[in-house]
Amino acid sequence: MNKTQLIDKVAEKMGSSKTDAKVAVEAFLESITETLEERDPVQIVGFGTFRTSERQARKGRNPQTGEEIQIPATTVATFSVGKDLKEKLKSSSEDKGAVTRSASAAPAVKGKKPAEKKKGSSKK
Repeated sequence: MNKTQLIDKVAEKMGSSKTDAKVAVEAFLESITETLEERDPVQIVGFGTFRTSERQARKGRNPQTGEEIQIPATTVATFSVGKDLKEKLKSSSEDKGAVTRSASAAPAVKGKKPAEKKKGSSKK
């Protein structure tokens, strides 16, 4: 879904004009952007949290030349899915018959090592 489609959907849900929906969507996005620019998180309970994260400077490589380059530090926006949204997505994927792990695929057991071979008991 792109921004225009979102505006159309909001207009439909609000029962208002696309112009009013466009104003609402743009105000919403602008508010989130301004808050993130101030490095403050935006938490929408049940939906998720937008926050900023600092990425440290690091070394990388130019994929065309292989030359080592310095990638500068930067600030990025991140989004963490809220509990309610996560549950809705989980239940909707189960309703659609999404691929799930089969019963035969047992989860790994933490703390157990694979059985070791006994020394000196190899067959020749």
